[in-house]
Amino acid sequence: MKKTLSLATMVATFGLMSFAFAAPTTVRGYIMDKNCSTKAAMKGNVACAKKCISGGSPAVLVEDNGTVLAIANQDKVSDVAGERVSLTGEVADGSITVDTAKVLPARKKKAAVSK
Repeated sequence: MKKTLSLATMVATFGLMSFAFAAPTTVRGYIMDKNCSTKAAMKGNVACAKKCISGGSPAVLVEDNGTVLAIANQDKVSDVAGERVSLTGEVADGSITVDTAKVLPARKKKAAVSK
């Protein structure tokens, strides 16, 4: 019984330690204000994003797959508002705490295929 309890305690301790040392995650997308995050046409509109975010609308990351992540530390992304970025940090519960933000080149729009 003591061996089982000791083993269970050891496993639980190492399991909790793995959460404490979770590796940072990198996500890519556009920094947009929360109000425009559902409008695909607003992706990459730097002027609008900067205006709305400086006016008090919270910045969010709209990932390339369409997922919207809240940004816990707004000050880390204020200078890249509207840009396509790579954010590295801790993602949890639909939010990212940003360690680093790097501007990426904007995605090129696909050319229309003529028939």
